[in-house]
Amino acid sequence: MGNIFNADETGILYKMRPDKTHKINGETCSGGKMPKERITAMICANASGTVKRKLLVIRKYNNPRCFKNIKTLPVDYCANNKSWMTSQTFTDYLKKWDCELIKANTKILLIVDNCPAHPQVHLHNIKLHFLPPNTKSALQPMDQGVINSLKQSYRKQLLMKIMDLPEEANAKKAMSLLNAVNMLSIAWESVSKETIRNCFRHAGLVKDIRDGLDFEPEDDEPLGKIIKINNAMVLSKFDEYSRIDENIIATEEHSDNDLIQDFLPELLEEESGDENLAQPETIIKIEDAMNYSRKLKLYFQQKENSSDAINLLNKLEIKLQKDFAKKAFTQKQIPDFFQKT
Repeated sequence: MGNIFNADETGILYKMRPDKTHKINGETCSGGKMPKERITAMICANASGTVKRKLLVIRKYNNPRCFKNIKTLPVDYCANNKSWMTSQTFTDYLKKWDCELIKANTKILLIVDNCPAHPQVHLHNIKLHFLPPNTKSALQPMDQGVINSLKQSYRKQLLMKIMDLPEEANAKKAMSLLNAVNMLSIAWESVSKETIRNCFRHAGLVKDIRDGLDFEPEDDEPLGKIIKINNAMVLSKFDEYSRIDENIIATEEHSDNDLIQDFLPELLEEESGDENLAQPETIIKIEDAMNYSRKLKLYFQQKENSSDAINLLNKLEIKLQKDFAKKAFTQKQIPDFFQKT
């Protein structure tokens, strides 16, 4: 079942704090509504949970200022004025994936819901299967719990950041788009194979896909210890908070002509928004990165049962040493004792 995939989009109010949920609870957020807080993420995985595609995140601005100096993101990122999935974005995504599969000599079946943002695309190694209309939530595996698991992990990370940075200015910085995609990537990594498999099974698309692999339950203990935040939320209300944006419309619903009419006034205006006002991330020097790595290693060396973390940091240190050597060679920063006299 490793070649059966499902993809689905979800809207996320990525800055939403628990004390603000009462303002939008129960509302449907369409494309142009609450533009300062919404993004769309497309989640895609196979039925065995062994392959989780990199998240596709969609926002309003092509080059938000918080991305300045950032050359690698943990997600695929694109932009349009509605911050939602469009037929062109979907087509581009599939064609790129199809090229990867051709090179790997692999064919897959991709199950998606039937909507205007998901057109029929001519592909070689991807066979598209569209779910019947009006059955999305019943047959869509991602809707059976995968998206909810992703959002719960994201919201808990957001709460931890707010707790670490209680000042209002710092709290806003913690909720930048860059931090949001980083946290979403971590949240997606935390969704277990077992969760994905159970959701495919619950959707009725596969009967039994146990393949003998060991299942490890999701370890949420550190985040689960959050009891309240800013005196605005107790743990019993967390599920409501994590589902606050489940009614956001994440895919285009209009014809191309309608979209052009919607976009034209905004295209004629200069782009603005929180992302463009945010300060760009500071450029980190290689020497500083190596120092941070050594401090992290020391932190784990002072804790028990940290061998796995230390091994990962050793690999990171090797990469940093290579970058340092490359920089020194490029700038001809050769130590004096190696130079000819």
